[in-house]
Amino acid sequence: MPLAGDGVFSVIGTFGARFAKRKRVAIFSVAGIALLLRIGLLWFAPVPVPEAHDAFSYLLAADTFVHG
Repeated sequence: MPLAGDGVFSVIGTFGARFAKRKRVAIFSVAGIALLLRIGLLWFAPVPVPEAHDAFSYLLAADTFVHG
């Protein structure tokens, strides 16, 4: 049954093609969905706490770079 889902995938493909033509909307929606997904999963997978000594130096360097 190679053509079983042809109609459904055709609709999804045309929607995806029209959505991809609007580049800014596509980029921001993908970024927004990723952020919302991460925020939604914070209760299940919280921000990791550094366990190795070297990880603290990376956090200090990042905080220093952010604050100039």
